[in-house]
Amino acid sequence: RVTAANKIRLWIKGVDSEIFHPQYGSHEMRLRLSNGEPEKPLVVHVGRLGVEKSLDFLKRVMDKLPDVRIALIGDGPYREELEKMFSGMAAVFTGMLQGEE
Repeated sequence: RVTAANKIRLWIKGVDSEIFHPQYGSHEMRLRLSNGEPEKPLVVHVGRLGVEKSLDFLKRVMDKLPDVRIALIGDGPYREELEKMFSGMAAVFTGMLQGEE
């Protein structure tokens, strides 16, 4: 429910901004993560897919934003359930990615 850009802050401890720097962005990866629609808004979750992450919340968000795409990068015990939950939606599950990928 963020309503203003000034309420968004970078949490330095959460993301290594050198490893995950925009210089590593690519059109090919954007195509892959957006399910072939790179012009659409894209929500990305990177991390373990566990029930304790409350990722079902993202499903309720996506239900209200039909033009938005979602990519879940990572793996975990909740992946199969999430794949069922997001079935029929513009969702991409990449599994674990390592290195430059």
